[in-house]
Amino acid sequence: MARRYAYLFSFRIFAGEMHQLLEKVAEMAAQETQAHITFITATRLLKAHLFKRHREYFKHAQLLIPQGRGMAWAAKRFRQPLAEVFAPSDVFMNILRSALEHKQTAFFLGAKPDTIFAAVNNLRKSFPELRIVGIHHGYYKADRAEDIATAIRKSSPSFLFIGMGYPKQERWVLQNFKPMTTTIALCVGNTFDLCAGEATRGPLWMRRMHIESLAKLNRNPLRFFRVFWLILLVFVVYWNKIFHRKKSQGLN
Repeated sequence: MARRYAYLFSFRIFAGEMHQLLEKVAEMAAQETQAHITFITATRLLKAHLFKRHREYFKHAQLLIPQGRGMAWAAKRFRQPLAEVFAPSDVFMNILRSALEHKQTAFFLGAKPDTIFAAVNNLRKSFPELRIVGIHHGYYKADRAEDIATAIRKSSPSFLFIGMGYPKQERWVLQNFKPMTTTIALCVGNTFDLCAGEATRGPLWMRRMHIESLAKLNRNPLRFFRVFWLILLVFVVYWNKIFHRKKSQGLN
C-alpha cells in the first residue's frame, strides 16, 4: 500500500494522490466529527518550524495538504516523497462535487463582500443543487467575529470554506472553530477570488510542472521577497540533514 503521510520537521503531511485525499475527506465528513484541514507551503513549513506562532496554525490541524513545488523538494530531501502537491482551488472544487453527491451543506466565509457573492453566484451556476447554508465576507470588524461564528455554528454546515489568506484564515480557526463539533473547516486561500473571476491561475503547463507560483510572481513582484524564505529553507533542510547524520554517526 502506498504511504499516505510524510513527516517533515515533526509535521505530518498528506503524501497521497488526489483520489486518496478525497477519500480521506469524505471519510471525515461521513463521521460527522470536527476537523480542520489546511494547506502548507514550503514557506509556511519553515515558519512553523522556526516560530511558535506559526506552529500553532498547523499543529492542531487534522490534515495538512502540501501545496507548491517547494514542498515536493523538501520532502524529497528528507526521503519522504510526496505523490503530488495540490492547488487549493482544485481540492475545493472536488470537495464541492462530493458534497453535492452526498447532499452535504456548505458555508462560505472570506473575500470582499462583492467577491464572495460573485463567487457563490458562479458556483450556484455550476452546482445548482448544492446546499449552501450561509455566506459571509471576510472584511468585518472585530466586534462582529463572535456573531459570525455563532451564525456558522447554528447553521451547522458539513463544510466551512474559509478564504482569507494565510495566516488570517488559520488564526480564525484557532479562535472560533472549537465549538463547531460536526463541521469540517477547509482553508482555501484566494479560491473565492478565482471563482469570482477576479483572479486567474497560471497557464496549464505551469500547473502541470507545479511552478504556478512563477505566474503569481509575475503578477505581483512583491512576492519576490518570499524567495528569501525559500533560500532559508534550503539552508535549514541541509543543516538538519548534516546535523542528524553526525548525530547518528556519534551514536554508532
